Amino acid sequence: MRKGKSTNFEENKSFLFFEQHVPKTKNNILSDWIFFGLVIFSLIATVYGITLYRNTVISPIILFGIVSIGFILIFLGFWIFLGKKLSLISILFSGLVIGGGISYTSFLFVNKSFPTTPVKSFTYSIQNTGELAKGRYGRCNSPYVVISIHGIKKQLVFPCDERNESQNAKKVVLDIYEGFLGFPFISRKELK
Repeated sequence: MRKGKSTNFEENKSFLFFEQHVPKTKNNILSDWIFFGLVIFSLIATVYGITLYRNTVISPIILFGIVSIGFILIFLGFWIFLGKKLSLISILFSGLVIGGGISYTSFLFVNKSFPTTPVKSFTYSIQNTGELAKGRYGRCNSPYVVISIHGIKKQLVFPCDERNESQNAKKVVLDIYEGFLGFPFISRKELK
């Protein structure tokens, strides 16, 4: 055994996501990279899904159910088809990240993309205001207001330019349409 090389490499084994005992064949390497691509895609989709969630009036319990269904489907699929190649931890991780992330984002995207009603304007009273943490690369603390829509408390985030307006505002005007899956989507928001 030469110094500086991985044992897996010397034994010609795959070692990216699959277990170390899986032979390093073209199909396994391709599967490894497809799996890696799905994980990256679902992480990016989840970040986009968060922006969709901020503008969708939906109970977090319903979204938890959607994520759970996606997790179970991907978990069972990987368990059946890749159970001998992946460890239980890998299957659980992939079920949560891939299944949960893609189902979460897909659900919110389909709801947003196909409106079933015309856009209507509504005015809501602001219950609370605040600022989000700036984060490592943020340029400012984004202001937010909290309102209640259909019994669901919703945090509406505004650009940094509207910090002063958000602290003094008493009402917010929202343009809302009902999405394809029946959940209202906020297309525009304005502080009053």
